[in-house]
Amino acid sequence: MSKSKITYLFLDERKERVANDDYADDFFYGYKYLLKKGYDLSIIEMKNSNESNFKNLLKFIDRCLRKISHCSFFISEMISKENFKIFKQTDILVVTNDRLGYSSLPFLIFLRFKKKKIIMFVMGMVKLEYKNFITKYFTNLFMKSLIYTCNNLIFLSESEYGEAKSRCPNQKSKMQYIPFCIDTSFWSRENEYINNNKILFIGNDGNRNYGLVEKIVNNLKDTSSTLVTRRIPESGLNKNVKLFRTSWKSNHISDKDLKKIYEEASLVFIPLNDSLQPSGQSVALQAMSMGVPVMISDTAGFWDRNNLIDKENILIVQSENVDDWCHKIQEILDNDTLLKNISEKAVPTVQKYYDKNNLFKKLGELID
Repeated sequence: MSKSKITYLFLDERKERVANDDYADDFFYGYKYLLKKGYDLSIIEMKNSNESNFKNLLKFIDRCLRKISHCSFFISEMISKENFKIFKQTDILVVTNDRLGYSSLPFLIFLRFKKKKIIMFVMGMVKLEYKNFITKYFTNLFMKSLIYTCNNLIFLSESEYGEAKSRCPNQKSKMQYIPFCIDTSFWSRENEYINNNKILFIGNDGNRNYGLVEKIVNNLKDTSSTLVTRRIPESGLNKNVKLFRTSWKSNHISDKDLKKIYEEASLVFIPLNDSLQPSGQSVALQAMSMGVPVMISDTAGFWDRNNLIDKENILIVQSENVDDWCHKIQEILDNDTLLKNISEKAVPTVQKYYDKNNLFKKLGELID
């Protein structure tokens, strides 16, 4: 009996990396695992296409939909004849985030009508704040339409999972919470962890608090700081700050390069804006897997309040004040014993609860 034809929807820069050993499995959502299991797999990436009257019309529609809602519509980057040919042959569609879901909604409706299976990963789809009543109405309308088209929704934040169930109780049977999982075998260190008074920030998503990051590193003048982000300009930073002005998507820095940067850090700090989206999750787990202590903001989207415990295997900050952050960072850097204890406890926590095989097992159950 032949296996199902599975299509993955990715943002850009996945196709050329999926077979590259310089990258971990983290952002392929089980693609490599299913490939080894013998499934017939295809990839569709979101990308800009050549200008045409039709594409310009779709871009106009995208702008209108984004204006009346908080939904990330980029239909113009997904709709094409080539993609439609792939969709028509698909038995199971794996949508790796809700931005791709909204942008592919016409195709999803088509697959729903054809009784094909749609599995979507969710991170930040459920919104807490709205500009006005119109924005709230259309955001919820589009969100419920997207949820309806899917057979299974995998929420990567337990808080967002709970909120979605309360808003769409008649659809909750298709929802489940699976924490974001990483490639723990890749994210492991070769050298013993030491405290060298170096701190590290990594990130480019919209929920990082970049203004606070810049203030923190400029205030900690006696601390060596490294930033890996394209969101902060070099012109405003002190000389003690090293900036890699890049992103994972730009392909200027690989996961293998990031491993070396993690190994040189004593502490990873992740200031966030409050959101239900589990921002900072991948960076935090990668660092913890390598035994680097993590200090992160307490937000509504904090993904695991049962297994991640302040001052035991992670450090949680309930403040957006620069002085509070600087004090806590300096305090922890001065406490070698606490840093070492957190480092030692972080590794087994990630291996037990956030290893990629946990995700692969549950994804396999949904597909089979």
